Amino acid sequence: MSKPYQQKFKGEWFKDEELKDWIKPINDKSFTASCKYCLCNLKGKLQKNFYSIIVDESTGISSVKSLAIVVRYYDEELEYVNDAFLTSIDIKDASSQGLCDAIIQFFTSAGIPLAKMLGFAADNCSVMMGQHRGLQARLKEVNRNLYVFGCICHSFHIILCF
Repeated sequence: MSKPYQQKFKGEWFKDEELKDWIKPINDKSFTASCKYCLCNLKGKLQKNFYSIIVDESTGISSVKSLAIVVRYYDEELEYVNDAFLTSIDIKDASSQGLCDAIIQFFTSAGIPLAKMLGFAADNCSVMMGQHRGLQARLKEVNRNLYVFGCICHSFHIILCF
């Protein structure tokens, strides 16, 4: 069976008359892009509906820290719960306060109400899940009804280590 074809991103798409209005570079990197329409459509849905976020921090090969945010929300058009990649934010301060500030700044600038955030999920490290000063505690200061869920895979790993 043949392997499915995967289209590689091409920088010249930014100059193409058919595509240039639809795509935008991600974090000013010339080798990646996202669809402007899709992101605007997703932001519009999140402005009207309740949602949860799933976050993970990573450090790239160039030592740049990034925070990926995936959202889970009920899509009224599709009539089911949908998961979608929302954004990847370059992080200067990877402390829980720095991550919280970055999340709040992104959602505020996108016009997505933090009051509609129902849930938060992340791995179980202290920066994310610390009870007093972790990211989840700081987000609960903004939205006290936030449901917090640690990563079950990380929890199983800890259990299996004993």
